[in-house]
Amino acid sequence: MRITYFHYLYDEPSGLLHVNQFADAARVLGHEVHVHALNLAPHDGSGIGTPQATRLWLKQRLSRYLHEPKEILWNPRYVARELAIVRAERPDVVLVREHHLTCAEVLVRRWTGVPLVLEVNAPADESATYFDEFAHLPGAGWFTERLKLRNADRIVVVSDALRRFLAKTHGVALDRIVANHNGADCERFRPAVDGGEVRQRYELGDDVVVGLVASLQPWHGPDFIKHLLAALAPETARFLMVGRGPGWLPLRQWVETHGWASRVVFAGGLDHADVPKHVAAMDIALVPEAGFYQSPLKVFEYMAAGRAIVAPAYDPLREVVRDGVDGLLFAPRDAPSATAAIRKLAGDVALRQRLGINARQRVTSAFTWQHNAQRVIDACSAAIAKQGAAGSWFTHGRQSVAATERPREDT
Repeated sequence: MRITYFHYLYDEPSGLLHVNQFADAARVLGHEVHVHALNLAPHDGSGIGTPQATRLWLKQRLSRYLHEPKEILWNPRYVARELAIVRAERPDVVLVREHHLTCAEVLVRRWTGVPLVLEVNAPADESATYFDEFAHLPGAGWFTERLKLRNADRIVVVSDALRRFLAKTHGVALDRIVANHNGADCERFRPAVDGGEVRQRYELGDDVVVGLVASLQPWHGPDFIKHLLAALAPETARFLMVGRGPGWLPLRQWVETHGWASRVVFAGGLDHADVPKHVAAMDIALVPEAGFYQSPLKVFEYMAAGRAIVAPAYDPLREVVRDGVDGLLFAPRDAPSATAAIRKLAGDVALRQRLGINARQRVTSAFTWQHNAQRVIDACSAAIAKQGAAGSWFTHGRQSVAATERPREDT
């Protein structure tokens, strides 16, 4: 199968990791995947077609109000770029990682007839909930989300909870939506990785270490982490915090004001290649918070590494982590429940080992990137089959370029 994969990411490590891991796994399975990063936002803060000084002046004064209109106005440019790529590559299917307020893929699907599979990792409502630095256009996110979902041939989402939510919200048939949890690289994350050097570097000794890997966005529960630290850092465990993001500096300052700097280690942002040995240095791997629909990537990497996990009992996590079998689940946003689970694991080495072994087996049997990629490939196959005998411009023997200039009339 020939897949053209569009995404709009430019500075989201976990998102880009997902894109690259899927593409690599799909290639291993024998498919041809061409990945295209389309986001028009500049990496260096300069504008596209706008003098930098002018852009900075506008951003400082008006970015709160211009962000969403800008995203909408970029759609025609995305349409032009995507059409050019699809016409050049002639794929069997177009796979798009959904981006808030971007709906160029709908027109590309309509004008080319190439089947569209939409990858959705979060509902539109999330933007208004978590990104309050921007003024949100009323109804714009909901409208563009509905437009995309109703025009995609198949939709792939990160959990069954999100599958049911989107189907109910937008009236999309459940059988068009596929729940597909994230995966783990079980060669990179494995119990045999030695975390001794990391423990030595940070002078962790033989202490029980509770670890967290995250970009610490608002949905990761930075305030909830403070409750856990207040209860556990003084005596129960040491903490190893890994990641970069907006929530780390305030948390670090808070820790220092409480005099716990020796109990809480902040390793900062790391290359993904360095993350496995830091996870290996943890005795207990923590997921402090997650949304009702989220499938946190780090859960699968913790499990592949054979760590004992403590996580909130949201439905998507319950779909992966069996409480008392692969990890311990606590009542969401309930600090006493979470601290009790951590204390239980801190005092029971045998339980940590048993949960870690089960977690590793669980991931290798169902949640590797190859499993993830195969579920996407199955969705792509279903999208192509939906086309039936009519086909797209480029399937069924790769019709001539002249034929590709005829848009379908029945889409």
